[in-house]
Amino acid sequence: MRILLVEDELVVARSVAALLSGHRITTDIAGSGEDGLDHLRTYTYDAVVLDRMLPDMDGLEFGRRVRTARITTPILMLSGHGDTATRV
Repeated sequence: MRILLVEDELVVARSVAALLSGHRITTDIAGSGEDGLDHLRTYTYDAVVLDRMLPDMDGLEFGRRVRTARITTPILMLSGHGDTATRV
């Protein structure tokens, strides 16, 4: 399985990728929404794990652009918003 992780915090992205590699999941990392869109236009992924807040665009805008481009890859959006007990 191959996923795209769109996450601007490199430490978080590397930690998630390391955890997933232990489950035989190949993870490509994109540090911005535009970088993520470029990856999706170039490569095929089984899923996208998307940070809700990116430096160049909101995760919802990323999702709109992906669907407008007729890319049907499933997207799982994560957010750290909210109180400490609900953070992902």
